[in-house]
Order: sequence, then structure tokens, then C-alpha cells
Amino acid sequence: MADRTIRLSEENWERLRDLKRPDESLDDLLERLTTTDEWSGFGVLAETDIADGMADAHDQLEDELQRTTDDGFR
Repeated sequence: MADRTIRLSEENWERLRDLKRPDESLDDLLERLTTTDEWSGFGVLAETDIADGMADAHDQLEDELQRTTDDGFR
């Protein structure tokens, strides 16, 4: 396999660095990010706290909707 050199802005380098897992090389990262299959993206949020934030937002919206509905029918 031939090696290639590419130019990256500092901003893009930092983005890639932040996405890279501790056990990955930059080449491994780029392969992971550019390889797609039918399961691509499945579970991508599993290692984040986004689900908790979404659940909190849902609860807040539901509470606000309930208050608005209750106030409108009094």
C-alpha cells in the first residue's frame, strides 16, 4: 500500500484528533469514518449521555404541554 500526504487545517486536525480512539492510528480512524455498511451508525450514541439529555428534554416538554393543556381547560 502506498502512503500519501494530505494537508489539513489545524481545525480539521483537532477534529480528527478528538474523534480518534486511544488505540487507533489516524489511518484506522479514517478507515472507520469512511467505511459504511448497513449497520453504519448503529449504536453510535451508546457511549454518550445524549439519551439522558433527550429523555430530560422529553420530560420537560411533556410537563410543559400538560401545564399548558390544563391551563387552557380551566
